[in-house]
Amino acid sequence: MMAIRPGSMRPNAVTGIIFFIVMLASSVGLAQEKFRFPIGESSKTLSYGPLWVAAKMGYFEREGLDVPIVTMRGSPLTIQALTADSIYMASATVDTLINAYERGADIAMIGGLINGLGLSMIGGKQ
Repeated sequence: MMAIRPGSMRPNAVTGIIFFIVMLASSVGLAQEKFRFPIGESSKTLSYGPLWVAAKMGYFEREGLDVPIVTMRGSPLTIQALTADSIYMASATVDTLINAYERGADIAMIGGLINGLGLSMIGGKQ
């Protein structure tokens, strides 16, 4: 699953995810049918750019994959679709993933796109 969230030009989680997808597809063998692997994203923002670029540049097609990218309204719906097996991988915020896991969802986070903490705690001296 991808709590996939871009810091620098070095390889990031999307590279790992694409590798993961290719490895799954390799188990299908040399079949002529494309392996369907739907991915859900929680919003259409620049941080998901590498995923869209890979799709638009035909990377998935060249690997024999049918990868529909499903844009949803927010992380809660994306995680709900993931736990219902409507999608196989999800891009969502870390706090939503942690919350779902703590409530018993059988999910795992494998990487992130934003190179830094998404949450912070601020308090006064007293």
